[in-house]
Amino acid sequence: MLFSHADKVAHAVIFGGLAALTAWGLYRVLSHWPLSRVLLLAVLFTTIYGAIDEAHQWFVPGRQSDVLDLCADLLGASVAAWWLSYPLGRRLLGVAADR
Repeated sequence: MLFSHADKVAHAVIFGGLAALTAWGLYRVLSHWPLSRVLLLAVLFTTIYGAIDEAHQWFVPGRQSDVLDLCADLLGASVAAWWLSYPLGRRLLGVAADR
């Protein structure tokens, strides 16, 4: 391990990316929804996926489930959603300037 809690940083980065991709896909389908609702839904989906992943690890020999991993997943997803709500992120999602 590079440093203490490097796995938590990896969780946050990976799940932040997953939340951004989820938001991008959801916005393509739900463009008539407010962006804040789409971003919240993306964070919710990503966090639920993280919870299922942690529950799954409980049953895999040699793996362990960790609530702090889930917290890192939620943090990464939330930071991604926050970033996507700003002008550059909105442009990457394809949100019209007047929304």
